[in-house]
Amino acid sequence: MTEFNNRISPYFINFTVPAVSSPRAVQFYIEYEDIIYTNETIVYYYKSYSALTSFYPRTGPSNGGTLVSVIGADFDD
Repeated sequence: MTEFNNRISPYFINFTVPAVSSPRAVQFYIEYEDIIYTNETIVYYYKSYSALTSFYPRTGPSNGGTLVSVIGADFDD
């Protein structure tokens, strides 16, 4: 069970999700004072970390505007 970390207002809460054994989509619910709140269309996605292998160029002008290419694996589509 995940405990509320911070109840910001009657409309907004923060909480920490528990660890899972592998990346996947999960539905979740919130139980508060013996009432279960859920919405089957809201899904939380656990994802793998992306792997960054390189990027270029490694330098650019201080005024910005340089297009940087990043090479790696497991980037989201």
